[in-house]
Amino acid sequence: MDRKTKKVSTARRKSSTRKANKCPICLDNLSDDEEILKPCNHKFHSKCIESWIVKSLNDSKVPTCPLCRTQIEITDNILKKQIIIKLNYNFIKKEYEILEKKLGFILNKTLKKYNNKLTHAEYVKQIIYEIATKYYNIILLAFIDINKISLEELKESIFFVGMRQESFKKTNLYIFYIDYLKTAIDKFSGQKIDNKTKKIIKNEIHEYIDALYAKYLDYLLNRSNSSRRSNSSRRSNSSRRSNSSRRSNSSRRSNSSRRST
Repeated sequence: MDRKTKKVSTARRKSSTRKANKCPICLDNLSDDEEILKPCNHKFHSKCIESWIVKSLNDSKVPTCPLCRTQIEITDNILKKQIIIKLNYNFIKKEYEILEKKLGFILNKTLKKYNNKLTHAEYVKQIIYEIATKYYNIILLAFIDINKISLEELKESIFFVGMRQESFKKTNLYIFYIDYLKTAIDKFSGQKIDNKTKKIIKNEIHEYIDALYAKYLDYLLNRSNSSRRSNSSRRSNSSRRSNSSRRSNSSRRSNSSRRST
């Protein structure tokens, strides 16, 4: 190999190395914050590729690598971004701040007024507001640092306070709160409640909320299974029609050939 050929080969290797150290989407240097796609092993900045995949999912429902178009595995972070991309950060923040103020009013003023004793309805409202602010906070964290919350936490929060993106009074959590009051208020008849009763009420509310969310997950699972069975049935019917059509065409050609003979 002569010197000129060696120089060209070396230049190509250097160019290839430089390209390998850059994100193919934004063309900036890759750093520690990189994502390696599976199974193709192409590297990108995490933010660049996650944005691409979310767009890919919304457009075609199939996540692909922007370089080789191979179908790729989906990480939890990508699924979280796919969820929050449909939400309005400013609206969620506003609802969170409103609930925080209402909760502060209950804790700072109502408790003093009633000498640290609440009616059943007042205490239930306090618990619901505490749960709601926790859910809103999880959603806001997803916008700021998606690694700080889990996919399951985000899904549960969205179900209770963010699904409809309407005021708190139209969320699933508030609907639960009203229904719970209707069924539980007779237990205490407006009387002031002690710490032991508070613990019972708090545990009961959390158990009901967990059961409601579990029921929702079961519904999603059943719907998904039903959709798979329906798609499988369509493919099966389509295959039968196609085979029947082939047999029919083959039979016609055979009969036509016999008549011709």
